[in-house]
Amino acid sequence: MKLKTIAIVFLTLSSATSFAATTLRDAVEQTVLRNPEIRAKWLEFRASSKEQDVARGGYYPQINIQGIASAENLQDPKNNTGNFNHPSYNIEFRQMLFDGFATSEEVRRLGYGSLTRYYDLLAASDAAALETTNAYLDVLRYRKLVELASDNYAIHKETYNQIVERVEAGVGRRVDLEMATGRLALAESNWLTESSNLLDVSARYERLTGVAPDAKMSDVPDLGAFSPKDLNNLKDALRNNPSFLAAIYNIRSARAAATAKKSGFYPQLYFRAAHGYDKNRDNVDGNYRDSKAQLIVDYNIFRGGSDVALASQYAEQLNVTYELRDKACRDLRQTTQIAWNDTYRLTEQRKYLDQHVLSTEKARDAFRRQFDIGQRSLLDLLDTENELFEAKRALVRAEYDHQLSYARVLTQAHELLSALQISPLENIAPNSDLGGGEAEDDKANCLGALIPTVPLDREAALAGRPPRIATPVVPTAPETPANNNSCDKSITEMVESWRSQWAEKKVDAYLAQYASQFEVSGKRTRADWENKRRSRLSKEGPITLKFDNLSCSNVSKDQAKVTFKQSYSSSNYQDIVEKTLDLVSEGGKWKIKREQVTSGRSE
Repeated sequence: MKLKTIAIVFLTLSSATSFAATTLRDAVEQTVLRNPEIRAKWLEFRASSKEQDVARGGYYPQINIQGIASAENLQDPKNNTGNFNHPSYNIEFRQMLFDGFATSEEVRRLGYGSLTRYYDLLAASDAAALETTNAYLDVLRYRKLVELASDNYAIHKETYNQIVERVEAGVGRRVDLEMATGRLALAESNWLTESSNLLDVSARYERLTGVAPDAKMSDVPDLGAFSPKDLNNLKDALRNNPSFLAAIYNIRSARAAATAKKSGFYPQLYFRAAHGYDKNRDNVDGNYRDSKAQLIVDYNIFRGGSDVALASQYAEQLNVTYELRDKACRDLRQTTQIAWNDTYRLTEQRKYLDQHVLSTEKARDAFRRQFDIGQRSLLDLLDTENELFEAKRALVRAEYDHQLSYARVLTQAHELLSALQISPLENIAPNSDLGGGEAEDDKANCLGALIPTVPLDREAALAGRPPRIATPVVPTAPETPANNNSCDKSITEMVESWRSQWAEKKVDAYLAQYASQFEVSGKRTRADWENKRRSRLSKEGPITLKFDNLSCSNVSKDQAKVTFKQSYSSSNYQDIVEKTLDLVSEGGKWKIKREQVTSGRSE
């Protein structure tokens, strides 16, 4: 089996220096280089490979040399009494021939143990990469939320100042001022909360990477492009999950240990050769030389049941590793299925949240205009402002959670580092073909049928519900009759051109229809407004757009006002509104100076 390796040159760990991480790749690389947990795992792996070399020493002969210089005293019946010197030396050669498979199984055990440490290292690297990705996304997320909270505060401050002016002028109510004051305090509190959250996630980012978040952090790449496309591809990718592979090799290591503990049931066979030299042995002057070659069989018949108990102990420990593998499988399945479901759920949810922001923004703009002329209460306006703020917050959270869900799927498939273009090393792990494995080791219920994502069944939700009787709406004023003849041909041609370019998503031509002094609603800049329009028109799906009851007023050489009923339909949104365009002549062409929705309904 070809082993995958982590994506950093670990030999440079101790000398790695911190650098400003402006991209997600830089941040993850910095974490893997400097994270103490990963370094500890790497050192454990290196130590385990050396431990296997220690066990291999049992295959080789042992040679011992012993030299003695001694002064002795002897008292015996032969009258060789007295003090004498007795120097000697001895050389012994000892070779294990058979030890009940203890050495071979110990080498196998430590080899699989080293592989377990290796895959623990990969799992720790993947986990650190995911945590860093989460921290990186959180910094970007809360920076945007702080910006939204700041804008929300500015809007509430502007409304508060407007109410103060009305109250001081005697045309406003004091209760409105109290309400505006309370909402302003809430907006400031929200701003403070998001700023505090940004500080918290920045501290977590620094803990992981060793450096503070850079002021110009770039957006993350599209991780969804690297994610498996369906459940079958996902199941194939999960076979490379390091935590699962570590559990497999932990089983094989425990099996080898259990086999090694059975060596006491076998005889031990050794070859021994020795040569010795003595002088003045037993106070008898002279030189003595001894040489011998021996084949030794050592077979213990009874050791009080210790060998049987030891074998049973390690057999139970082998059973423990099976349970740990099954737990790793369950954890793998749960985490993967949740992450996979999140990729689908957030893909759909972002569409609805984006539509919620769009619709609420339109309602807010209409409410503000109606509040300015006294047709809406302050409570209506403030509630709509808060709803828009919460809608934007929800959309920002969903966008970053969506990217994180893809990162979680890639982590489970051991593909996150490669998706970030961090090159792996080869041959960092020992040979995995150690024998002693069994086919059922990796046949746990990890890679079976995953639970598919179930889409919303809207038709089933509506089936069987009684129809609601709509209350008839009594119009407050008669509709404006169609008055196409009041519009100059140049105006009607310009409006039709604007409509067709919008429907056909010809973005540049569509935006060119707006005047240089076009009044952008809210506090947005012209560039922000154009970027938002480009983003919305770039979405997939056709647009159906129809204008009815076109009429013109206040027509002069340089300006005109056009009113019509607009029927809009796309793949996920429909509305019918009354719209007014303020046109100005610019460079000899009619262009839009202001665009207003005066009334309407959504379908």
